Amino acid sequence: MCIPGLKDVYGVDFTDDFVSLDAAGPVTVEALRGGVVDVAILFSTNGVIADEDWVVLEDDQGLVNADNVVPVVSKEVADAYGADFKDLVNEISAALDTGELTELNRRFDIDKEDADAIARSWLNEEGLI
Repeated sequence: MCIPGLKDVYGVDFTDDFVSLDAAGPVTVEALRGGVVDVAILFSTNGVIADEDWVVLEDDQGLVNADNVVPVVSKEVADAYGADFKDLVNEISAALDTGELTELNRRFDIDKEDADAIARSWLNEEGLI
C-alpha cells in the first residue's frame, strides 16, 4: 500500500529513499524527530504529533482508510448499566474529535498526567459531568 499507493495515487515515489522502521512506534518517532526521515506513518492521535507540532498530511485521495475511534463495551456492561449509560457513551463519543484525542494522548504520553485526571478535566470542560 505505502510505496506503490503513494506513487499511483499521489505521484510520489519514495522507492529510493525508503527506510524500514517499526509500525508507527518509537523507532519511527525517533527517526522523524532526528531527521533520519522526513515523512513517516504515525497514528493520527499519537500524542507526540501535538508535542512536536508536526503536520498531519491530509489524505484527500483516500489512499488509507480512516480508523475511527469508537466506544466498545461488552453486552454484559451495556445491559447492566442500561440506556442512560449508552446515551452517555454516545454523547462522549460525539464530543471527542481527533484533535482533542491527540491532545489528551499528549497529556498522558508526554506530560505524564494521570489518565483519570485528564478524562475528568475533559469531561468537565465539555459539560458532560
